[in-house]
Amino acid sequence: MSEQTNHRGPSEAKAWRERNRKLVTLPSGLSVIIRRLTAEFLLVMKELFETMLIADERGVKARLTVDQNRQYIEALICETVIAPKVVRRTQEPKDNELQVDDFGSDLDPLVAVINTYNEEVLVTPFRAAANEPAAAPVGGDVQGAPEQPAEGAAA
Repeated sequence: MSEQTNHRGPSEAKAWRERNRKLVTLPSGLSVIIRRLTAEFLLVMKELFETMLIADERGVKARLTVDQNRQYIEALICETVIAPKVVRRTQEPKDNELQVDDFGSDLDPLVAVINTYNEEVLVTPFRAAANEPAAAPVGGDVQGAPEQPAEGAAA
């Protein structure tokens, strides 16, 4: 068996990354590149996910506390937004970095796009029921298509 059949080459890795990236233009005009969620996110948010899933299984309407919601949003944004880089609130951002609070009115539309792009990972507990308003409604001003890979997207 040749070495080329034992591993994926750089072009295959690049193609894989592009399939898992999405260029999003937010209502303010800021463009960001998001990626699909990874297992690391699920591990970081394990306790929160388990609490929500247990409540859902019991038929209990569970709500995130303000601190849980802040923790979830920060982890979600830091894990999925790859350009520009987003750092945690505990870090001082460099000139080319943002913090979650810097998104301002773009935050809810960004969260909505990320949730939709990752809906197979973010199941029932993190989406509003059909008869309830969404926590972060998808606005008509949010643009981007998964079938269009982000130009210059890097790992």
